[in-house]
Amino acid sequence: MMQSICGSIATLYLLYINFDSVFNPYIFLLALVIGLLGGYLSILGPIISSITIIFLYEYTSRIAENLNLALIGAIVIAVTLYLRTNISEILIQLYRRS
Repeated sequence: MMQSICGSIATLYLLYINFDSVFNPYIFLLALVIGLLGGYLSILGPIISSITIIFLYEYTSRIAENLNLALIGAIVIAVTLYLRTNISEILIQLYRRS
């Protein structure tokens, strides 16, 4: 159900559906990074990571065309190598401390 809601919101963002916008590899990479950063333990993790990643993607795509791919690759490498947790687990640990 969550995928259908997100898909309908993405359709409104794209304004129309065509082959190039639906089967774009950038969308797959963004979904991969958002899921990797956000985690699955709470709903706030994917929301925070999606806002952050989409903002960085849109901002860097306006500066340089291929900089956003390098940024996404660097985030994937850094998260898999150095970050042993995700945003959901960090939020849960902060909530339990307070």
